[in-house]
Amino acid sequence: MAFREDVTVALPTLGQAEAMNAIFIDRYRDTTPGSMPWIPDRIELYRTEGVEMFRRRIVDTTQNPQRHFIRAAMIDQKVVGFACGGIDFEGNDGYSYEKCAAMEGLIIDRQYEGWGAATMLEQARQAWAKDIGCTAIEGEIIVDNKRSWQFFERMGYKDIGQEPGPFPAMVFKRIRLTL
Repeated sequence: MAFREDVTVALPTLGQAEAMNAIFIDRYRDTTPGSMPWIPDRIELYRTEGVEMFRRRIVDTTQNPQRHFIRAAMIDQKVVGFACGGIDFEGNDGYSYEKCAAMEGLIIDRQYEGWGAATMLEQARQAWAKDIGCTAIEGEIIVDNKRSWQFFERMGYKDIGQEPGPFPAMVFKRIRLTL
């Protein structure tokens, strides 16, 4: 994939929280609930509280960068995507008791897909996790999201199993990147 030279990745400002929230809402607004019946409730939550949630994440990352991660991908100072993460000292299996980063989301504005922003955000998350001494990054993606899995597999993640989601039709693929 060729990166666009004008894509940059940085810690977002509080003023960019609204743009990040708009990307989240837009990304899921047209999603048919199907295996994701929580989507309408999540969109409503982000409509009412999303900007403040992003602002809190930005402040948390600024105050405690050893525990929290958020970065925005930008083109000419316009936010086109973002990635979040945090620390999980047990690992998703509940037994490993290692310093493990939790993958908490990576979303790109649809009109900027294919520009290298997602790769740059994931590379930033991996660098952050290594810098703070994590041995791995773990996360979950919805099993039916083949495009997401292809991306994370390209980034070095391995499939470590499946687990049921909170709704009958929802199944998560657990993924892990050993650093």
